[in-house]
Amino acid sequence: MRDLAIQAYLAGRCDLYTTDMSGLYSVRVQQVRPRDHQILPEVISKEPLGPCVRRDDPQWFSIVRWAHFALLNAEELGVTQDNV
Repeated sequence: MRDLAIQAYLAGRCDLYTTDMSGLYSVRVQQVRPRDHQILPEVISKEPLGPCVRRDDPQWFSIVRWAHFALLNAEELGVTQDNV
């Protein structure tokens, strides 16, 4: 599905292609003229690349999971070290 969307974008059958930032940059860098493809600075979704932990440590998984949630929410609310 992803490849079909990229092909449609590159063929001019659609005006834009969206995915996470790393995906956008990986598609852009593979083009003959990468500068012809602009990546907008705004992030419009909550789909960050996330952490990965081993299955055999549920306590560590829980710690990482909740720390991750806290960081996402803090960023969304504009919490910084200066205003905490």
